[in-house]
Amino acid sequence: MITQVLKIDPVNPQVEYLVRAAEVLKEGGIIAFPTETVYGLGANFFDKKALDKLYEIKRRPKDKPFTVHIADLKDMEAFECEAPPFAKELIEKFWPGPLTLIFDTAASGKTGIRMPNSAIARELVRQSGILLAGPSANVSGLAPARDAMEVLKQFKDKIELILDGGETVLGKESTVIDLTILPYKITRIGAISKEKIAELEFNFWKNIQGPAIKKILFVCTGNSCRSAMAEGYLKKRLGEVERDDIEVVSRGIVASSLLHPTIEALDVLKADKIDMSPHRPTVLADDDIKSADLILVMEEFHRDEIIERLPSKKDKVYLLAEFGLWGGRAQNTPLEIQDPIGKSGGVYRDVYGIMKNSIERLVKILI
Repeated sequence: MITQVLKIDPVNPQVEYLVRAAEVLKEGGIIAFPTETVYGLGANFFDKKALDKLYEIKRRPKDKPFTVHIADLKDMEAFECEAPPFAKELIEKFWPGPLTLIFDTAASGKTGIRMPNSAIARELVRQSGILLAGPSANVSGLAPARDAMEVLKQFKDKIELILDGGETVLGKESTVIDLTILPYKITRIGAISKEKIAELEFNFWKNIQGPAIKKILFVCTGNSCRSAMAEGYLKKRLGEVERDDIEVVSRGIVASSLLHPTIEALDVLKADKIDMSPHRPTVLADDDIKSADLILVMEEFHRDEIIERLPSKKDKVYLLAEFGLWGGRAQNTPLEIQDPIGKSGGVYRDVYGIMKNSIERLVKILI
């Protein structure tokens, strides 16, 4: 195989060169093409033999799927993506551009999708009618290629064609966001900073989600300490910022109305002049879940229980300790607020402090 190099205009790409590249793709071949970030290797995403070859020449483990490049939003219909509400904001702000979004899809499972801000890349998709598997043009572990010569050094006579559009504009890979978990996780910081994403997310909650929140539900296990303390503190803060129009309630997965708030919880709240002594633990009912606009839980199993009961509320349920940490999940494991039952007053104060910090982040989007 001899690799052909075609010098192509990055602004007004020559149709005949795009047609040639499309022919290679339709025949199961591999090409290299420029985007605004770095050069990519392109193959038909739905051609298994082509993908196997792509894995081979990149020396990439097969448990690392390839990103798909699309030309237009309608191309996403082929994947039947499950998209959370924030995905729309990210797409409107950063597409076309250097952002890869990972979705759960019916067509191919967990899949990264990007709409590059590159006339060559997008016209190539349109011309070929093929959705491109488009990883960066480099052998795994080496730096991605920024121009055609760098591609040639690594893949000469291993791929059929290189579209040489000159040096890429950004020279940095796309930022990657995994939207299959809640909160989302930035798995790679690239051309778009975490700060820009965090700013967009805060404005999304402040201006779009926040005004629609009229009922907030806190959930823990027994509703005798954590969720009760959270309810008491948020009610106090909403009164201080004159948002008495928002209803706040708390429930427990296995609560019993025969019990009372723990003495330690009441003592901690007393320091903030909050009296929850009339509170009685109440078991979580489906109607509580249905009527809530925002559900904040203490542990992952609380969220799992709610989603299992009412899957339609999936996008409304968050771990309290993670809510408002704009910019996505920073760690691999969920941030949970552990049950202080049976522990010292100091543990209760620590738990209450975590909840207060989280609730203060919530208040910022409600005022």
